[in-house]
Amino acid sequence: MITRPLYTKQTILWHILSIWILLLPLGLMAQSGNTSDTLRRTTLYRPGDYNSKNYRIPAIVTAGDGSLVVATDKRKYNDADLPEDIDILINRSTDGGRTWSAPYTLAEGTGVGHGFGDCALVRTNEEGGLLAVFVGGVGFWQSRPDNPLRTYLCRSRDNGQTWSKPQDITHFILGPDCIIPEHRSWWSSFFASGAGLRTSSGRILFTAAVREDSLWMACNYVFYSDDDGETWQCSQKASPKGDEAKLVELSDGRILMSIRADGHRLFNISEDGGVTWRATTSVWPQLEAPACNGDILRCTAPDGRPLLLHSLPYGQERKDVSIFVSFDEGKTWTLRRTIVPYPSAYSSLCQLPDGTIGLYVEEAYNNGVNYSMVFYNFSLEWLLPKKRPKSYEPTTPYYIQARQSFADHNYDAAYDYLEKELIEHPKNGYAWFYKGWLDMYYKEDLSKSLHAFDQAAKQIPRKDKAFLSTAYSGRGVANRTIGNLNAAYADYTKAVKLYPNSQDYINRGELNYGIGKYLEAGNDFFAALKLDSTNKDAWYSVGKYYYATKDYEKCLKWLTDCIARHPDHSDYYLLRAFCYRDMHNYDQEAKDVVMTLSLDDNDKAVAMLRELAGVAYHQTITELEARHQADPGNTGWIYYIGAVQELAGEYGKALLMYKKLYDMDDKGSRSKSAAAERIAACWMLLGDNDNAIRFLEEAIALEEDKAEKDILTSGLEYIQQQARQNDHKKSQVNDNEELEIIRRAFFGEP
Repeated sequence: MITRPLYTKQTILWHILSIWILLLPLGLMAQSGNTSDTLRRTTLYRPGDYNSKNYRIPAIVTAGDGSLVVATDKRKYNDADLPEDIDILINRSTDGGRTWSAPYTLAEGTGVGHGFGDCALVRTNEEGGLLAVFVGGVGFWQSRPDNPLRTYLCRSRDNGQTWSKPQDITHFILGPDCIIPEHRSWWSSFFASGAGLRTSSGRILFTAAVREDSLWMACNYVFYSDDDGETWQCSQKASPKGDEAKLVELSDGRILMSIRADGHRLFNISEDGGVTWRATTSVWPQLEAPACNGDILRCTAPDGRPLLLHSLPYGQERKDVSIFVSFDEGKTWTLRRTIVPYPSAYSSLCQLPDGTIGLYVEEAYNNGVNYSMVFYNFSLEWLLPKKRPKSYEPTTPYYIQARQSFADHNYDAAYDYLEKELIEHPKNGYAWFYKGWLDMYYKEDLSKSLHAFDQAAKQIPRKDKAFLSTAYSGRGVANRTIGNLNAAYADYTKAVKLYPNSQDYINRGELNYGIGKYLEAGNDFFAALKLDSTNKDAWYSVGKYYYATKDYEKCLKWLTDCIARHPDHSDYYLLRAFCYRDMHNYDQEAKDVVMTLSLDDNDKAVAMLRELAGVAYHQTITELEARHQADPGNTGWIYYIGAVQELAGEYGKALLMYKKLYDMDDKGSRSKSAAAERIAACWMLLGDNDNAIRFLEEAIALEEDKAEKDILTSGLEYIQQQARQNDHKKSQVNDNEELEIIRRAFFGEP
């Protein structure tokens, strides 16, 4: 049975600081029919489709007839940018993104230096009109004034069903023939892929990242057209330091630019339709994102409020593409909702005729390469939070100071303030609630913790169902920790009845799972997943349910999906390894065990090596050696290889691996002692007690832990006794030709 703690010190902040997350459960991913509380997902391209290794660079637009049109880079041979051989594909959907047409090749690459990419789409003022702009030829960083990266335009007059041949419009931008003499010395330019902007006046705009000279840095300009793309003009410089940028028109007609930067997005504003821009850009502190392309869209909330939506990865890595929401024209971004809870990067937004939102996005299941291209559809009702219940929390000074101390991670101060608060206001159930968590995890006093949660459950107002639910949940954790499982089960049940939430369903399911009530556990796990389809614990728990019920095929399918979404979680690989073991597929088990060990020094995975040494020795060694080659600095792989060889009776090979470890560390550390101990064990198993004694004495001399030293000393005494009793066998051992070969290899003797 595979279990793991649901609550640790690392997760306490989630419970303490994110109570209101429970008020925003994510909808379950559905396969058909979008409703107000679902997120629909459709994959357009996977690596390998149409004989292409990879796909990248999403762009999406809603055409005049309501159809959806997307553009995608078909990166046939690798995932690199131009000048690689890349095609641009177009797909259409006439049913809101549920199904998509076969790909239409907008521009076909014919070799390195002759490819196309980074397409942006916009709807024109003409009925059925669309524009696609993109670049081709030499790459952005390879471009030169006399041989620039070229810009092309294709036009559709039938809502994206057919397109004109690529038209070279580079002369409007840069190059020897540029109509703007000052631009002839520019080194490179490309329009940001994704969505262009058509303003309320009919002007069409795209942002360009420009290298004005040979330096490896870019700035931003805007190119705009007032005649549906027949001719183009250039704005004043919009940002002296920039990259891919997107535009949106605000309600008062100003143009807002969002600029890719590392750490947080930059922005600028134009008062005259994109011609001139403020002298300096500003930082959006709430848009925390890596250097990555995203999109920005204007729409209207169901209650009539104007909204801005921004799609971006969240944090410092390309993952967790989210929708950020601004209710004040981009001044602040007060809401974020994750759409793709795993590695993901570029994205493009549109609004469908039914008012729902479309997101076309790159998803990567193996740490940022080999992207799939996926369309998501969701309603604004699903995206925006429901009205929050009235807050009943007190505003007394000590309580406010305690909450602030939590936010500052100063838990000692928080505890002191809570004690002072409870002296003055002993019926403050919220203070008791926070004290309960601190008593459990930071004071490690379970009796006080249980008392605090008892008081919280009594004193928090009955009307505050969301918070009261968390109080029962906290008491459930305390009861489970001290072994009161029936009481814990009752607490989790009260919690989900008051305010259903994913984590408490998982907690209750774990209790059922632990006593073998797998059907009841499965019901809880599926309920958790339905409430929050991004909850990793819920995905894992459903996999556990299928494993426990011996439905191995579903277990494998479920865990494979889990791994695709979250490739860095060792628990998923370990459980799948157990599944393969029970199916007697030991080669696959070996792969997952080694993958588990690459992510986590897991005791269960180490124990599984013992079995694998007997049933899948060669596959296990192959996997371990491959991992060692990929991560040569990790000496743990040398130890694991030696251990499997030792377990399989390959003592000579094991000796050589342990010797590598022994020779690597000359500082008398624990690892050198451990290597010496295993060397001694192998010599003993080979029948060479002299060398066994020699290295065991070395291990004892190096070992600093008294308990370990005592164990090694007992082992030494045993071997010495065996050596004295079996002296007459020494001559037979020395005549062993195989052992002599091993000795020579180990000691480097001729």
